[in-house]
Amino acid sequence: MSAPEPRELVAGEVLSGRFRVLEKLGEGGFGTVYSALNIALGVVVAIKVAHREDTDALVFREAQVAARLKSPHSVRVFDVGRLESGALYIVMEHLQGRSLRSYLREEGALSAAKALSFVDQICVALHEAHGMNLVHRDIKPSNLFVVEGDHLEPHVKLVDFGLAKSIVAVPSEDLTESGVLVGSPMYMSPEQVRAAPASPASDLWAVGVVLYNMLSQRLPFERPSSSAVLAAIAADPPTPLREFVPDAPKVVLDLIAKCLRKSPHERFASSDELRRALSQARAQLAGDTAKEPEPPLALDSLSTLRSLSLQPPTVRARRVKWVLPVCIGAGVVSVLAFGWRRSLQSREVKMVAPSALPVASHPAHVLLSETPRTETPPAVVSSDPPPTVAPAPRPKPGKRERGAAPPTPTGTPAPPPSGAPSRLVAEPNF
Repeated sequence: MSAPEPRELVAGEVLSGRFRVLEKLGEGGFGTVYSALNIALGVVVAIKVAHREDTDALVFREAQVAARLKSPHSVRVFDVGRLESGALYIVMEHLQGRSLRSYLREEGALSAAKALSFVDQICVALHEAHGMNLVHRDIKPSNLFVVEGDHLEPHVKLVDFGLAKSIVAVPSEDLTESGVLVGSPMYMSPEQVRAAPASPASDLWAVGVVLYNMLSQRLPFERPSSSAVLAAIAADPPTPLREFVPDAPKVVLDLIAKCLRKSPHERFASSDELRRALSQARAQLAGDTAKEPEPPLALDSLSTLRSLSLQPPTVRARRVKWVLPVCIGAGVVSVLAFGWRRSLQSREVKMVAPSALPVASHPAHVLLSETPRTETPPAVVSSDPPPTVAPAPRPKPGKRERGAAPPTPTGTPAPPPSGAPSRLVAEPNF
């Protein structure tokens, strides 16, 4: 006849003269968790009490395993003891927040960046556990706790190491019977379904299922019954994530696909290798976000300055980097256009200027100088009256040799030189 299950603890009850019960926090597969006050130290802790005597060994193992873990993403264990009823309990750090299962139910599906960040923290805890040759064997949202608080970024801690098993343990030390399934069906790996020995790759399979669940709030092997789920895990491909999340990034799809390979040897070799892949995926997602197209710059300088003043410093710097070349180019174009227009205006002035000069009354008379002077008629040698001639323009210096006589009509002798040479020359052909 089995021993009766222990009663639930009530608020104000003192355990072992050291811990005063405050309230019930939750109930798991192997025990109930309460918050309690450490009377001697005045700090709040969490106490997990085993449900039945046949689970004492699992709870005690959890205490032994968790007490060795020092990772910031693993729950810390401080002490272990027994109640007056004989039930085993363990004293752990008190975490403020909620389980990942409750977090997803209340907050909804996570973004790819946040989900990858949570998975990276899970891998930190697994790295330490796997380094101690420990396999958790029951990674699922209810065993992941999201720590929240004032001025504290939400982060994840791995809890409940009751099913943790040493990789190097001999068969006699295994508390589970051969052929008995260990873990939660929805998150079990194919080797666990076949009751084969678990390995760190089994935990990484579960991590892939958790990532799938965080992004879609669905599971890759949803079937109407547990037996159908186990059969699908062993033989069927997972449901494509894009059926639930159409815009899921390809790099995330590749991560999940590798975690959910049927053969353990085809998955990530270790949690460190998975962390490196996560780092590359997060960097790629951050790069894609930074490359989003920016709105076009305003052509008006006032609106451009106004838009830049309202942007963050980094965006403002990027925009100023493009505004300066645009402004310089616009200035150069304006200067070239102004010079071209001035050259056209000067050409027009040169073309119009000759028509503005005064015209003589006779086409043969040309004004030679601005200063008026008296013109002397040329001397006539012939007896015939000289023909009427119009004054000719004074030749420019250098056009004829100095002292040379001006041209005369054919057959007409040149006039003798006089003391006052004439400034007009008769043009016989006029």
